[in-house]
This record gives sequence, C-alpha cells and structure tokens, in this order.
Amino acid sequence: CNLLEYNRAQMDYATQQSKLSKALAEQAALLQQLQLISPKSPITFSQEQYEPILLPDFETIWDDIKQNDPRYAYWAGQEALAQEELKVAQSQWLPDLSLGYASETVTGEAFRGVVVGAKLNLWNNGNKVRAAKATLSSLQSATIANEQQLRNYFEGLYQKALSLQSNLQKLQQTFQSHNSVALLKKALDAGEITLEQYLLAVDSYNDAELSILETQHDLEETYLRLVAIK
Repeated sequence: CNLLEYNRAQMDYATQQSKLSKALAEQAALLQQLQLISPKSPITFSQEQYEPILLPDFETIWDDIKQNDPRYAYWAGQEALAQEELKVAQSQWLPDLSLGYASETVTGEAFRGVVVGAKLNLWNNGNKVRAAKATLSSLQSATIANEQQLRNYFEGLYQKALSLQSNLQKLQQTFQSHNSVALLKKALDAGEITLEQYLLAVDSYNDAELSILETQHDLEETYLRLVAIK
C-alpha cells in the first residue's frame, strides 16, 4: 500500500482501539456498581455472546405478572378495605335497641314493666352507605383502568420483542449468507485490491455485525423488562 493508505489504516486502528478502551472502561464501571449490591460475593463477567431467547406466549408472561406484581396486591387490598367499609355501613341500617324498666300512671292506672325501644338513623346511615358504595365503585373502576394500562405497556414490550427477534433472524441470515470477508482478505493478499478498497469493503461488514449486536442488546433488554417481575 502507499503512504496515504498506510496512514488511514493507522488512524482506523487507533479509532477502534479508543472505542474498545471506552467499552472496557464502561464495563468495569458497571461491574463496580453491581459489586456494591453484593459486596461479599465477587462479581465477574466472562460472557462473550448473547444467549438465544425463547419468547413464550404473551398470556403466560401476563399470568406471571399478575401473580407477582406488587401493584396487583395493592389494588386488591384497597378494594377489600372498601368492601369491608361498605359492609360496616350497611350493618348500621339495623336499629339501635334499648331495654329498660318504666313506671307510668295514666288516668288512675299504674303501669310498671320492661320497655323496649328502637332508633333508626335513616338519613345518616343512608349517606354512609352511598359514600361507601361510591368509594368501592371508584376503586374498582380505577383498578380496571390501571390493569388495562399495565397490560397495554407489557403488550407493547412483547410486540417490540417479537419485532426485534424477527429483525435479528433476518440480519443473521443475511450476514451468514453474504459474508465475503475471507474472500476480501484473499484478494488483498493476491494484490487484486488495494488496502483502501479492502478497508472500505470490510467496514460494511463491520457495520452489519454491529447492527446484529445492537439488535441482540435491544432484544435482551426488552425481554428482561418483560420477565423482571417474578
């Protein structure tokens, strides 16, 4: 190669070394943050490839979320409390009974004996029952709305994961079927192409491989968000 091509190769090499150093420094910083969570257990990282992801059907994921998401327990507790308050309010419709002894004289006749009294606060109890019913109805409506919003969020993540998985398969198949880096190296060694032509061609394959890694990363992150609540 000539001097211009050599200089470009050196610049490209320095650029890639800088990117690698930056990535390794970020990895070390993340491991240090993880170590703070578990100071007594050393955390190491040696994985070099993403593990294949098998997506179950959405309803299976949704059942796990409903069983383990603390928001469901909170909503159920609030509704149960409102139901108990309604029962208390309804029980207050029963009359307050009083029992005592009375003595009374009317037109020369005397009455002595046990008397039973009852008092029913219709207006006050009616307001309490209506208020308790309104509270319960409001909580039930809010729970339905919150659940639907939560389901929409996770369904969106699931559809995103499916799309990323499909894109990843297409990228990998295309890369494997049309990867000519080995042929380019042979052409360079044989003097059929210049170093500059080789670097330009290899860049496109590097970009394709980087796209695969970025898609794998996005898929992994999306999948973890789906199954984080267990």
